Amino acid sequence: MNINDNRQLKQFLQNNHNSVFSTFRKNGLVQLSIVTVGLWRNGIAFSTPGDTAKTGNLRRDPRCSILVSADNWYPFVVFEGKAQVIDKKAANESGLDSYLREVYRSGSGKEHPSWNEFDQVMSIERRVVIYLEPDRFYGPLIKMPSDFATNL
Repeated sequence: MNINDNRQLKQFLQNNHNSVFSTFRKNGLVQLSIVTVGLWRNGIAFSTPGDTAKTGNLRRDPRCSILVSADNWYPFVVFEGKAQVIDKKAANESGLDSYLREVYRSGSGKEHPSWNEFDQVMSIERRVVIYLEPDRFYGPLIKMPSDFATNL
């Protein structure tokens, strides 16, 4: 599924980056992480150190879900599918550096103040890109009444 083909999803993801990411542990239980995502290619992506639990889980079992929400947790959308771990093996080093920059821009909506510093930190942390072009999505992508927060 190409997210760019759905105007409402694309607009939502351009304005909302707060996310909860789920993978599966060896014992079958779900492992959750808070991540900041952005539109990238035909899906969504974020970066993470290469030695995290989520990265190890994905290398073993690429199935995952990402819940992306507005700042007040509503509306939200959940994406499901099989993620790709893009590391130096999957992309040459200069390619990975470029991908990490693109993912940063997409998730933050801005340029980094020092790309040299950014590149150094990404290298030290052995960052990888986690990319999901989802198979399916669901969630209430609707506008809430202006007094929604007061009705909770």
